[in-house]
Amino acid sequence: MSYLSWISDEKLTEACNNLILSVRQGQINAEKKFSRNVCDPFGVAFSMALFDLSAEEWKNNEINRQLDKALSNAIGLFHQQILGNINGWFDLQTSNQVDLLNQKQKIIADIKNKHNTLNADGLVTLYRKLSEMVNSKTSFFRGYTAYYVMIVPKSPEGVNNMFFPSDPSTGEHCKQDSKIRMIDGKRFYDLASGKEGALEELFIILPVVLNKLCQKTLNRKSIAFINEIFDKAYVNH
Repeated sequence: MSYLSWISDEKLTEACNNLILSVRQGQINAEKKFSRNVCDPFGVAFSMALFDLSAEEWKNNEINRQLDKALSNAIGLFHQQILGNINGWFDLQTSNQVDLLNQKQKIIADIKNKHNTLNADGLVTLYRKLSEMVNSKTSFFRGYTAYYVMIVPKSPEGVNNMFFPSDPSTGEHCKQDSKIRMIDGKRFYDLASGKEGALEELFIILPVVLNKLCQKTLNRKSIAFINEIFDKAYVNH
């Protein structure tokens, strides 16, 4: 029996394995970067004193902080790969345009792992790029609907509205356009897969897949904890 009905076991396993390899490489890079970087000695002194850290604990915390960035980036690519392998969807990878394409539904999408991945200027830059792609007379995607996808939304209620961020340089919002939208991960997974609750299905099956790949088993207490985190992120959708 397949893990999920809307993506093959092969593609799901491949996306998980790619994430694992990326994070392991990120760990190697973080340790190398730590040995080369010049650290703030005042920050180290205050951290060790205020948080009662040994030198080894501080070093591990600093490496883990850098590793968390690599993990966040890897998770964003993981979602892009998963969504791009659903029937009818294509992962455009490093096309420098957008991340996902569905020609039949005339949808393009830019995937960000968290709602705060982009700052205010970044949001405006993304809006302008999407607007150019769906409105320009010379664009292949003219007439498409463009989605800015935040896998983890700002609030658990989620969102599926027009995307028109405030421009810091003018203090005004970008022009509203029904073809440019922002949406949370749970709603977008429903849209892409055609199945309600697809993101939750993926989340539930992940420990099974990861246990096989990493040969480590999450105990019931750990699974209960991560399920609680999921519910807090997406409750009431």
